[in-house]
Amino acid sequence: MIQQLKEGARQPPAVPVNRQRGGGVTAPPAFKRGQAEVNYRRGYPLRQCGVCVMYWHRHTHQMWGGCTQVHGNITPYGLCDLYRELRNPFGPVLSTSERKDIENHFEYHRTRKGIR
Repeated sequence: MIQQLKEGARQPPAVPVNRQRGGGVTAPPAFKRGQAEVNYRRGYPLRQCGVCVMYWHRHTHQMWGGCTQVHGNITPYGLCDLYRELRNPFGPVLSTSERKDIENHFEYHRTRKGIR
């Protein structure tokens, strides 16, 4: 086993934990919600699961991760109504007005094309 670890082999956690980025391990939720219930949909660069505190990525070369609050496979490019942004340790990169302009641009084109 030690040799496997030296060679970089990953070991599964002994006990499944409820992971939350930016906040360590959290208390398990009473229940997880379904994707339809939380309006899970395609995200956009400033608001997506990959930068949410509840998203965790599997360490098994899969494209799907998971969420501490939502059932099923979760893509880092998705978005739901429970989204909470992971704080950037280096501070905000864009000003509030720049963020608002980008969000308005994506919302306009999303509704215009009929994308969920």
